[in-house]
Amino acid sequence: MVKWVSRVRRRHVAYALLLVVLWIIVVATYLDLLLLNAYHHHFNSQRSAPSHHTESAAMSINGTIETKIPNYILRIFKTSLREEIKISSSNGSDHPLRYSWFTTWDKQNPHHVQILLDDDSMHRFVRGHFDKKIQEAFFKLPHLVQQTDFARYLLLYEIGGVYTDMDTECWTPIDQWGISYSLHELSGIVGIEVFNNLHLMDQVYKVNGLDQVAQWTMALAPKHAFLERLIAGLTKSILESSEERLAGVEHVIGLTGPGYWSYKLWEFFWDQEFQVSGMQGIDRSYRVFGDFLVLGRTRFARPGTFSRHRGTGEMKGGWKSQKIPLKKGSSNPLGDVGFPEQKPVIPYRILSTSPKTNRNLHNSWKSLNLNHWMINFWVDDLDRFVKGGFSKRIVGAYLKLPVEWKGEFGRYLMLYKFGGVIVDSLNVECLVPLNKWDFGVQALDLILGLEDNVSLRFSQTVVAAGPQNPFVLALIRYITDKLVNMSYAEAKDQSNFSETLGRSMFQTVGQNFFVDQSAEALRNLEDSKDGYSVIMGRGGKTLLLGSQFTSGSDALFKE
Repeated sequence: MVKWVSRVRRRHVAYALLLVVLWIIVVATYLDLLLLNAYHHHFNSQRSAPSHHTESAAMSINGTIETKIPNYILRIFKTSLREEIKISSSNGSDHPLRYSWFTTWDKQNPHHVQILLDDDSMHRFVRGHFDKKIQEAFFKLPHLVQQTDFARYLLLYEIGGVYTDMDTECWTPIDQWGISYSLHELSGIVGIEVFNNLHLMDQVYKVNGLDQVAQWTMALAPKHAFLERLIAGLTKSILESSEERLAGVEHVIGLTGPGYWSYKLWEFFWDQEFQVSGMQGIDRSYRVFGDFLVLGRTRFARPGTFSRHRGTGEMKGGWKSQKIPLKKGSSNPLGDVGFPEQKPVIPYRILSTSPKTNRNLHNSWKSLNLNHWMINFWVDDLDRFVKGGFSKRIVGAYLKLPVEWKGEFGRYLMLYKFGGVIVDSLNVECLVPLNKWDFGVQALDLILGLEDNVSLRFSQTVVAAGPQNPFVLALIRYITDKLVNMSYAEAKDQSNFSETLGRSMFQTVGQNFFVDQSAEALRNLEDSKDGYSVIMGRGGKTLLLGSQFTSGSDALFKE
């Protein structure tokens, strides 16, 4: 009996010692990561460039912050509405922590704006921004997860920013991801996910011993040469693949996902003549290739000190369990509707800052403009967009405005950054598709409507412009100058609205901007049988639409 008790005690002691050892390992690992983060935080505070709201070399003369990677957090999900994400998390129809994960990106990054695309927005974006070959490849993909893979590359290429999946958390502010480098210096940030992933990468690409790079969170500058190469290669690969191969869920990772992404990244570095042979197994360290930062595994994978992936694709109902592909042709019923042969200067985007809209009128813009991506920033999103993208002077002017007027200024800031069509309110009804508003005139950089054809009285209800348009910049400068010289009380005074943000402001800026072309424009309108005038100005080619197109019998829109 005594021997048996002794054996039991020894066994319990052994178990206790094992638990103590495991506890020590966990605590040591945790403390090690804390110390590592503290070191990097201290190192960054000594070495990195000033933050967003400091006048620095990254501030351009036009008042925008010229970071290589813009302050956008790009997401693709089944809904683009925050409230629906919150409801589905609470009622059991989605993962209960989805909304909590989602909000970590807001909390950690107050100067970044989250841009959500649902499936319809994703398809509109692809149709309106890329050529027919890319569209053909994209819509050939039979699984939604494959289209989402492709779309994230296209989004990063077109507007840049941070892309992250909807099952990720942000644990460290994006502004600190550069380690000892400023985000003003970097054009790309990625992280190692799986060491020596031979079973995947050797099988598909015959790559010997290189690590898999995370594809669920990454940051890149727009129009990056790596993304251009990746998109071209992926398009070719898809078009050459059989439908049977594309339909197999087991091929997703290698065809469009992190396998293909990793291979093209290492190939890009090789061709840039960077030494990558010693890249295997980076854990807590990092490597820099030119202005491209590759983070070790602890940042995005294990344990994920910057961003953590919860991997819902592996769970019940995740993409790996969805074996049935989309119905053939159902994902692109519109084909190539209205897509121009030559990419327009004014992007296919409809911008709005209106929190409350008439849904029927909103749908008029949506249904008549099948290739236009709709971006709507409400007050919180607009605040983040402005704070992270513009100078202290512009931000200070914007923040003087009452909540209900911020959108009046924010609409021009959105138009300057994104380009597209800005609508005074989505309570304005669209009557004619936007791709017909140019009347066949090529390379337009600005479209303005006139309230009458006798004098240059401009309509500010709808304005279309390319990114960084000089006329839109003139509007921003005028509004900023007015608000900077006002007190907070004056900025909120209704009697100052017209001169600061409304019709009087728009007329003053328009007449000053076109002062040298006004006589020519009016003469052209008078002589024109078509009711519009094309003039060459400081910003390029401008189309002035006569009053019959803003309020007359041939009106393009209706208030």
